[in-house]
Amino acid sequence: MVGHSPEAQKTRTSSATFGTGSRTCLGQFIARHVLRKTLASLVSNFDISLWDV
Repeated sequence: MVGHSPEAQKTRTSSATFGTGSRTCLGQFIARHVLRKTLASLVSNFDISLWDV
């Protein structure tokens, strides 16, 4: 049955950080947005290139 695989269970439990159901964290979208912006800022401050092997 779809949704009962180990990968699906892992996804459900990892996304429960902000709670589930009707009492979820109101700031979860803001927190995720701030994390994305912070990661983008960190990556943009570094000179990233692939190694030539």
